[in-house]
Order: sequence, then structure tokens, then C-alpha cells
Amino acid sequence: AAQRNFRSCIFRLSTIYARPTEGNENGFVTHYVESVKRGWSIRLPLEGKPVRDILHVDDFSRACKAFVDSSVTQGLYNLGGGRENALSLRDIVDRVGELIQCNPVIDEDAKLPAPVPLN
Repeated sequence: AAQRNFRSCIFRLSTIYARPTEGNENGFVTHYVESVKRGWSIRLPLEGKPVRDILHVDDFSRACKAFVDSSVTQGLYNLGGGRENALSLRDIVDRVGELIQCNPVIDEDAKLPAPVPLN
């Protein structure tokens, strides 16, 4: 890109979440919301202790627009919700329950393997 004077940037993303839309596969946050709403049992790996830094798709969109509107020609950006938005999986499920006023059903007996990074 630099050799041809193209503007370019790389966004390294944390966990993006959004409302479900037709044609898009749901992520784990949306899966948890649907499970809590419907009273489905939720199995959490490692007793829900893994922490995720979640970022709403609107915040990602604003970051993209900020780059496009800037005079920066190249960049590498780590995007995330920050420490204040980093939650354990169990905390995410509990927060969802509070927001939609439903008690999550956690399958405490289910033992899932630890998540494996894909990179």
C-alpha cells in the first residue's frame, strides 16, 4: 500500500458484538442473550472464568470512520472495549440477565474444554 500511495490500516479486534441480523452468524454474546431470554441452559468453559474484552460494532464503525476522516496514511490499531468492558464469561451472562431481567440458567455440571485461540 505504501509503495502505491494507498492509505491503509489494520484493526486488530477484540470480541465484536451486535444485535442479530439476517445473514450474519451470531457470536457468543448474542448466543448468551438468546439463551438467557429463552431460559436455555448455558455451559461455560472453565466455570466462566475466561475474560473477554468486548467491543460493540458501533464503536468499531466509529473507529473506521475516524481513520477514513483523518489524514493518517497508515496505521495498526488494537481495538477493544478497554479494561472497563473486560468481563469474565460468567459476568457477561450475569450482566445479560440483569439487563433483560431474566435469571440465567447455568449448567454448573457441564465441563467444557478451555477455549483455544485460533491465531
